Parts: sequence; C-alpha cells; structure tokens
Amino acid sequence: MQKKHKMFLVLLIVICLYIPFTACSGDEKDSDKPEDAASAVQDKQEDETTSYTSEPENNENPHVNMDTADLIGESASLPESYPSDVFPLYEGSYILTAVETEGSYTIIALSKDDFKKVADFYREVLTKVEVTAESNFDSGFTSFGKIGSYTYNFDIGETSEYEEYETQITIMIMAGE
Repeated sequence: MQKKHKMFLVLLIVICLYIPFTACSGDEKDSDKPEDAASAVQDKQEDETTSYTSEPENNENPHVNMDTADLIGESASLPESYPSDVFPLYEGSYILTAVETEGSYTIIALSKDDFKKVADFYREVLTKVEVTAESNFDSGFTSFGKIGSYTYNFDIGETSEYEEYETQITIMIMAGE
C-alpha cells in the first residue's frame, strides 16, 4: 500500500504543478492538455471553472476527478463524495482546486478570514484525531495524522498572493485500507 500512497502523492504533485502553467497560455494547444488526452475530458464552464476527469486504462492508473477555478469566477466544487463530516472545509472558503482520486482528496482553498480564526477552527476539528506530527507558527499551522478511516495532511498559512484573501488552506486526506 505504501507504493500506492507514493504514486498518489507523485500524481498529485504533478497535477498541482501542471495547473498554474495551463493558465499562462492565451491559446489552446495540444501540449496544454493532459498527457492522456484520449482518456481525459476538459470541460470549460460558464463560471470559468475547469473540470478534468481521467479514466484508468488499466489497473495501474487511478481514476482522477479534478475541479479548478480562477479568481474571476465561482469557486470550484468539492467532490460529492468528499467526507465533509470527517474533515470539514472552513465555511465561506473559495476552492481553488479539488481533486478526488479513488477515495482520496486534495483541496486547496482560500479564506478572507484572518489566519488565526481559521487556525482555531481547524484546531477544534483536530482535537479528536490521532496526530502524528504537528507544527505551529505565528503565520502557519501544519498537522499530519489519522482521522476516522483516513490519513490526513493539513496545512494553513497566511497569504498575500491573492487579493482579498488572507489565508490559504490545503487539505489532503487519503483513504485507509
């Protein structure tokens, strides 16, 4: 299972690094599409969010659903199967990216609220979990551990990168065996 987690993390990193570069180009080229264009679908919606769905060709490639948004349109959507009851998203968050891969999720979001207020919300969420490692700074909070049947990796911090938003939230939860 460790190999599966490593593969998921590598795939997630590649996807997260790929997204910013696709928005930089003003025209659509074949090189701007996912590597496996035959099995991937890109839907541009009126609100400028982008959805990608990749179907596995064999048992080695996982099924991936991804919804992204820009700061002009509406927030991306959480996957319907996202366990909000286990690891909730801070209320009023603007979702930049939501990725679901075989029951595991990565959510990148922004909040207009102060970092300390958002951090306090998540500290309360994490009071009932098995924490493996945690770091706490004046402008950042990171936690890793087990919550329910999931392994989670969570990070929030102050941001000045996005106008009107003060806090960036990253949630990764991996399905247990």
